[in-house]
Amino acid sequence: MLPESRLRSLYSDFRELKLVNIDGYEANIRQWKEYLIKEYWQNSVIINGDDIISDLTIPQYGAPKSIDVVLDEMVKDGTIVPMERYLKRNESVLISMLKWTINKVVVDLSWKSRSNEGTRYLKPVKYVNVFWLKHNSETIQKLLQENIYECSIKPTDYIFTKEHFYKKSGIDTIVKDWDSYNIILDYLCDQNNIVMASDDESDVIKVISPLSLNITGISQEIADSDIYVAKINHYVFIAESEITSAQKVVELTGKRLSNAISSGLSLEIKRTLLRLKKRAEKNLEQAYISLESLKKLQEEISNATQTVSMVKIMSQGSSALKSINKQLIDEESIADMLDEFQENNEKQERISKLLAGESITDETAIEKELSSLENELREDESQKPKIQETQHDSPSLEESEKHSSSTEDLIKRLETLKVSSGDIIEAKRRKEKDEEEDTEMKQPELA
Repeated sequence: MLPESRLRSLYSDFRELKLVNIDGYEANIRQWKEYLIKEYWQNSVIINGDDIISDLTIPQYGAPKSIDVVLDEMVKDGTIVPMERYLKRNESVLISMLKWTINKVVVDLSWKSRSNEGTRYLKPVKYVNVFWLKHNSETIQKLLQENIYECSIKPTDYIFTKEHFYKKSGIDTIVKDWDSYNIILDYLCDQNNIVMASDDESDVIKVISPLSLNITGISQEIADSDIYVAKINHYVFIAESEITSAQKVVELTGKRLSNAISSGLSLEIKRTLLRLKKRAEKNLEQAYISLESLKKLQEEISNATQTVSMVKIMSQGSSALKSINKQLIDEESIADMLDEFQENNEKQERISKLLAGESITDETAIEKELSSLENELREDESQKPKIQETQHDSPSLEESEKHSSSTEDLIKRLETLKVSSGDIIEAKRRKEKDEEEDTEMKQPELA
């Protein structure tokens, strides 16, 4: 409610305060906006300008004399939008820029809700309550989640007629008039990209939000087949509703018949109630037969739609695979490329082996060096017992360092020789062969 202490100021003509008391002017606008949005229009999607002044009139201060400036500010900040502007919100960018330029440079074309200075000074226009749409967006999403997403399995389950979607989605629980429902549909189509509506008279609604795209085969376009799917789905919905109503009638007539029998009512009343009960049961049976036929047709259409979607996907996949294969070279070229790669790899391995190190080929020098090293090692080993016998005390530091140095030199000399075990064995074999040849040459001489 508006605060009692501020009613005089709020209902007065406070337009002049903008020049003399800007704080009071803005305070009045804020107070009116909060009241209109949170209380007066809290359940309204469409606002009728003709009703504003009469609805806000109170005995103490009469009609509000400056409510137009409040409406103008709300249009300016996008809280409400004139219906005409809302329906043309998708006009071209060029026209929007042109209007903005004229508005800022040539003449003030901003919205003015006042048409005259009389008692009923507001223009007889309707406004869309954009604040309500944004504020209730989460509620609408929850309704769709519970009544559409969680109950749908096949792609065809997301296609409706406008009337079917109104009842199936649960939007009929929050708005009761058709105009408000159309505004909500426009908002879902335009702002949130949740549904798609046909532009013709077929009135087909197709849910295309991300929450519904977890089912494969949902196209984001309305095809001719969707019109028939929407009608079949609507007929199934009507048949299910008729069954629910028929079941209630059967239950009600059954209870009345039981009460009539227990209460001892006349025979004619009992007969009448029995005939009503049988007629209700017949209607229920017929409704189930109709539903069975519709369900069968619905299932066949759904399967056919799935088949078409699968064929389309396979066709697209085949085209993609064909395009990829065109980028590949032929099999013979691939084989030649692999052979060339293998050849280059083997060549590289041979070069690496050659660069690994120079081998020693002088077998005589090898044998001589090895013999010298073996003699030195034997001398070192033979000296150790003598030193242990003659010296009771520990050797001097100088002698230890000398012995350690000679051993290290010997190890380094061995490491500097790049001789493989194969080279040593080959050198021994050649030496034995040379000795055998010398022996054979000497035997004829002795003879």
